[in-house]
Amino acid sequence: MAYFRLYNADGSLQVDLSNRLTRFIGAVAVSGTGSIAVPVLDGGTAWASLHADSSVVVSAQASVSGNVVSWNIFEGSAILVYGEY
Repeated sequence: MAYFRLYNADGSLQVDLSNRLTRFIGAVAVSGTGSIAVPVLDGGTAWASLHADSSVVVSAQASVSGNVVSWNIFEGSAILVYGEY
């Protein structure tokens, strides 16, 4: 069985993807404030990551609640990458 486990320098487990693999679902350009519902499978957990889409420094935050990803871009714009694990 293939698996991925990531450990901290002190030997403690940080990430364990032994029984659930990550699935990329999509990416969208975002700015301002908004949210998107991520179509996760039964038992899946949504995840999201914001990435600057230009050389402009982006001040932003994203959060996940259930299958809804919300963002608040204070300055500039970003690419929101999302999926499930």
